Amino acid sequence: MSSFAIKIIAIISMTIDHIGCHLVINPISYFICRSLGRIAFPLFCFSMANSFRHTSNKVAYLKRLAVFALLLEFGLYIIYLFTNINYMFSVNIFLTLTSCLLSLILFDSKINFFQIIGLLFIIIVSFTRLDYGIYGIFLVLIFYYVPTFKHQLTFSLILNAIFIHISPYIFMNPMLHFSLIQWFSLLAFIPIYYYNKMQGKKLKYFFYLYYPLSTLVIWLISYYL
Repeated sequence: MSSFAIKIIAIISMTIDHIGCHLVINPISYFICRSLGRIAFPLFCFSMANSFRHTSNKVAYLKRLAVFALLLEFGLYIIYLFTNINYMFSVNIFLTLTSCLLSLILFDSKINFFQIIGLLFIIIVSFTRLDYGIYGIFLVLIFYYVPTFKHQLTFSLILNAIFIHISPYIFMNPMLHFSLIQWFSLLAFIPIYYYNKMQGKKLKYFFYLYYPLSTLVIWLISYYL
């Protein structure tokens, strides 16, 4: 399974999750959609770790993500102005992935000063409303630094256990309190297991554009229903 195929699975899972969150009323259907939706984020983190290994310009990669994060945040601000519904800094996956990539750059620098900055950055992120927050940062670091599938799965299982069962007792930030449904995120390791280290098709900007456009369409449908 190529990197392209994994990204396609990720956006399909994400779309199902957003449909369940905004459009589904039936409790069973809602549970199924949100459970399948947990697959998306680990696959995005896995793809980021792989891209980081192979990109020739890590700073350009960071700038690209940051630009899309800011553009989406501006769109969320416009929504807030017209509807008084505040999604800012809480549903912007680009903002989360930008923080993950920045952390990866800092830790991979091999310079102690930047690694200390990376630790401080993680602490700061733990107090924000970022979707997934430091969970996402740790997950990207696992996919990048842990070399084998077996150990990646083990560390991800431990990470889930911490953020599902322990974090409510150690983190005051409710954005870091995950429900039991987060265990379904481990299903992401099925396509990861079959990853063949091939890139596949190149549709770079399709994946950047799909998230905000699909999210906007689903949100508009839910708002006017």
